[in-house]
Amino acid sequence: MFERQVTQQEASQQKQAFRHYVQAAEALYLKHLSARESQNYLDKAQNLYAQALELEPSQPFVLGRMARLAIKQCRFQKAEQWAKKALVLDNHCYDAWHTLGYMAYRQKNFTACIEAMTSATKIGGLRAFRSHLCLSHVHRQLSHQGAGKRDRFFNKLKSLKHLALSIVTLPFEKDRLSLSDAVIVLSRMFYGYILEEARDSERALKLYLLLSECFPGMASLNNAIGTLYRKKNQAVEAAYWFETTIRRHPSNEYAYFQLGQLLEEKGEMEKALTIYERLIELSPKDAHAHCSLANVYYGLQQFDLALSHYKAALALGQDPIWRSLLAQSIGNMHLECYNNPEAAMMAYQTAVDLNPSDVETYVQLGLLHFKQKDFNNARLIYEDAIRLSPNNPRLYSNLGYLYWMQNSIEEAETLYKQAITLDPFYEIPYNNLGVIYLDSMGKVQQAIELLEKATSLNENYALAYYNLGRAYSFLDQKLNAAQCFQMAKKLNTFTRELDNEELVARINHLFESPSLAEQE
Repeated sequence: MFERQVTQQEASQQKQAFRHYVQAAEALYLKHLSARESQNYLDKAQNLYAQALELEPSQPFVLGRMARLAIKQCRFQKAEQWAKKALVLDNHCYDAWHTLGYMAYRQKNFTACIEAMTSATKIGGLRAFRSHLCLSHVHRQLSHQGAGKRDRFFNKLKSLKHLALSIVTLPFEKDRLSLSDAVIVLSRMFYGYILEEARDSERALKLYLLLSECFPGMASLNNAIGTLYRKKNQAVEAAYWFETTIRRHPSNEYAYFQLGQLLEEKGEMEKALTIYERLIELSPKDAHAHCSLANVYYGLQQFDLALSHYKAALALGQDPIWRSLLAQSIGNMHLECYNNPEAAMMAYQTAVDLNPSDVETYVQLGLLHFKQKDFNNARLIYEDAIRLSPNNPRLYSNLGYLYWMQNSIEEAETLYKQAITLDPFYEIPYNNLGVIYLDSMGKVQQAIELLEKATSLNENYALAYYNLGRAYSFLDQKLNAAQCFQMAKKLNTFTRELDNEELVARINHLFESPSLAEQE
């Protein structure tokens, strides 16, 4: 009888201790949600939930709560484990279903997300604000991605339905910023936004800084301050505020992204790499995060990793114009880093397919075909580009060069003249047409006029000075020719367009023989 009484007492103490730990953990969790608190209470709350779980290991509510906190701590594997364990114990655990739905949302697995969040809304009832909001986001994204108009229409309706339900359930949601604080912060931040739009960023910054003294735990407010400092080119201050957000809210993706960009701009690539890697952990299907990480790897000359993340960004991205630019970057890498023209050509063709109106891609693809001596395809590509952009002088100049290399002199002359008509300040067609007149038509004086125009438009144009020197030598004007060759040699130190030994030989030859014209 005595032993049974002790056991009941111990059980009672254990239940009391369990309730104490849970209540203390809940208080810390709600404290963390308060915008008036500057500290991160997640670790302390998680430890208290863990102590409660040691006392009663089969409590699905505690496991569900631990899963929710683990997401905020960026411990995603643990969050999934605890959520699944909670559902084994009780298939009606709201926090567990919400956690699994959010995990699926992060991974862009919208089907699994909808299934889990739908279960969460049924179980959560009036406290399912966050689940309805997530479902609204998912259906809105599906309304832009659906294959058929009917699917897109119904997803829009579902998005609106869940948005309305999230508004209805908002007052009943305890795990959120208090309504009174939300009204104060949002109204003042909206006023700050108006000041920013009116280009009064100084007043907006002062308003945000004053507001942050009362609400230091508001992630969006800290990020707004950091963004304004970044616009003012005050990188140290901007980094401080983004780091403050990350300490308080370890899963805030915007702060990671902004901090990573700041570190890139400062040239601190290793630190930027760490930040972007954490961002990828937070959002593994974020195309822009993969692109940023690729840029850093490229800057560190880790080309294999850079290419891998560029390809991931290309696969994950939604905007065809942005993806086209990525495909161009991949093509450039295949050429510059790997000397793989076949892979580069495939990447450029992908860019054309994604954005058929981007002339720059046609230029790159045309140049690549030209280098591969596939002149017919190069010509067809440039002609397509000219149809898209009939007033682009660069296209006429490039196509003129292509005809010139195929000995179609008259066509090349016509195209260079078109380029000059479209842009009288574009130096390249003056130089190339001058060389045609000099070498193919014997119109030396006209060639000199064109080449002089090219050098006047671009004083650093080594190749034009070289060709002008050749033209003067045809007329036996040795002094003028030598001056042009000397200028070409001087500029070539920077432009590296020409062979220095050949230039020196040209200069020496001028005064070793009666006339260069006779030699040629």
